[in-house]
Amino acid sequence: MVAMTIRLKKRRWLPALMGLALAAGAWAGWMSLQKPAEQQTALMSIGSPNQLEAETEGQRQKILAGLGLVLAPGEQPLEQGTVMVPYEFDTLFEEYNRLQQAQGLDLTPYRGQEITRYLYETADDPPRLATLLVLEGKIIGGDLAYARPGEPVKSYALFPVTS
Repeated sequence: MVAMTIRLKKRRWLPALMGLALAAGAWAGWMSLQKPAEQQTALMSIGSPNQLEAETEGQRQKILAGLGLVLAPGEQPLEQGTVMVPYEFDTLFEEYNRLQQAQGLDLTPYRGQEITRYLYETADDPPRLATLLVLEGKIIGGDLAYARPGEPVKSYALFPVTS
């Protein structure tokens, strides 16, 4: 076993300790953002979101599992329904479409079309909500929403961000 001793003058130990704590905190924060190797491999193996087959429930659940999401018990989506992409995008929908564009998707070509929205609940605590937007069996959009009690719902990219 090797032991090292560092001698610091009294006025220099506090800044050195603070610097060490800051470096350790930055490293821990960076590590918490990294995905485990098997999740990284799964993300790369699912391919481009708009080329994913999402016709069946099994295909949709495989996509979500490939993104590292563990769904709440049950084989069906929490909600499933038809929604219409608006002809005119308001400010909120423009912001949502920017999120889609960051993932390599874009809802602009689907203005005025009816699409199917699948909403899944994750097994996390608190649960997250994963949305898949599907048209003719292909993914055209998606997001991951966090809902904490007393806070507004925030949507984030579901697929790896491309830009």
